[in-house]
Amino acid sequence: MREPQADHNERQPLLHHEEQVAAERQEEDDREDDRTTSQRLAVAVPCLILLLCLEFGSVMVALPLNEILEGIICQSRFEDAIQPAADSRCKDTQVQAELASILGWYGTFSLVPGLFTGIAWGLAADRYGRKPVLVLANIGIALALGATMAVCRYPDIFPIRLVWLCCIFYGIGGGAATYNALIFTMASDISTQAQRSTAFFYLGSAATAGLLVAGPLTALIMNLAGAWSSVYCGLTLFLLTIPISIALPETRSKAVIKRMELANAAANDAAAGSTSWDIRGAWHAAVERLKVMVRILFIGNPTVGILLCSSLFTVVGQSVTAVLLQYATKRFGWAWSKAGLLITAKGLTTLVLTAVLLPLVSHLLLTKGGMVPLIKDWWIIRGSAVIGVLASLAMGLSPTSSLFVASLVFNSLGGGMYLVLRSMLTELVDPTHVALLMTASGLFLTISELISGPLLAQLFRLGLELGGVWLGLPFFASAAMLTVSAIMVFCVPIGRIARARSSSHAETDD
Repeated sequence: MREPQADHNERQPLLHHEEQVAAERQEEDDREDDRTTSQRLAVAVPCLILLLCLEFGSVMVALPLNEILEGIICQSRFEDAIQPAADSRCKDTQVQAELASILGWYGTFSLVPGLFTGIAWGLAADRYGRKPVLVLANIGIALALGATMAVCRYPDIFPIRLVWLCCIFYGIGGGAATYNALIFTMASDISTQAQRSTAFFYLGSAATAGLLVAGPLTALIMNLAGAWSSVYCGLTLFLLTIPISIALPETRSKAVIKRMELANAAANDAAAGSTSWDIRGAWHAAVERLKVMVRILFIGNPTVGILLCSSLFTVVGQSVTAVLLQYATKRFGWAWSKAGLLITAKGLTTLVLTAVLLPLVSHLLLTKGGMVPLIKDWWIIRGSAVIGVLASLAMGLSPTSSLFVASLVFNSLGGGMYLVLRSMLTELVDPTHVALLMTASGLFLTISELISGPLLAQLFRLGLELGGVWLGLPFFASAAMLTVSAIMVFCVPIGRIARARSSSHAETDD
């Protein structure tokens, strides 16, 4: 057996510090984690329920609030509009322009708190536990919704644009982005390396199924009981998440908790005697948090940094749904109701993919293909990227509606790429930094969402001006974005990392 120092020197060129730490601790934590299947299910089932509450609640609130806001704006312009939902004057250009402005800025402002606080909440979740941060995120979402409802309920008292200020409550816990990141973090905590991607697939399936069911259910409630009844149902779901999250056990393994306690003690000793009560201390703390993220996820682990950056291009490339309906109505002369079926077709295909196909492929690659989890995820990501590029090009070039629908279904088969990417990322960092990783991933997702909508809208407008084949410009841009992402994924040295881990594991066994 080699001397430890010699062994360390020989492996040093292969792995950066954070990569080496992750390689040494991932399998160690899996071996030491003695939780039973029932204990893991006690976390997995509530996580699924929490995710469904988020998806259902979001739709059951967003759709009726659009109608409510339209009615308020309409009545402010036409005082005799007693029933705005049935009044044709509420479709007036000025009313719709004001509604689009309020909704557009509300969507932007709702993302801003997560951009500024997400990393801090991720570090807090790693240091103090997932549950307290999750509870705070639930409370923040409920407060933001409650404040928005109060403004809309009493438009004679509050100016309608005050709904923008209500978004400040999303800073408590980081909002929906942190909420989603923590759900995936907790699923990662209770999964082994071999199980993790499958667990993420099922979470993705639950989210897709929730969206597919929530839309028709919301429409039914609005038709039978009115818009406000749907909003109250959504608020009830968000309030329900608070006791569920309080009842959840801590999901970090004993080994991770022990390491974090040692790290916290060292940090407290280093901070002893320093003053952080003034603005300079707060600014210093924020800078230090940013430095920690850069060191852990970029400088110390460049592979993770490259993959996180690739997710920007992945999400933007997969966001063509933003112009999908308008493109179909323009290119093929479809009615809006018919074009809406495309969303259902895409959702059903994605659901089958994440609930059946990808878990099956993952299982076969592990058992029949003999691949380690890291390599297995890498192959799935690369395959999904290639499918996304080819399908996006096909959608933009399709001369008939039949080929376009077939290309859309084919494109949906690459829809699991982001889920697998998240799974692979968790295998490349120390388990004590998983929440930081997930919130950073959520941060990149938020940035992508802020970029994709305006970008694709402008490309669609340019395509309309150019005409001809250039009408499919948003899909060509999607293919280009996914190509950049694919190049970055193909270039990361996952094979080298896997070989270094195998070598390290073999030497440990010796």
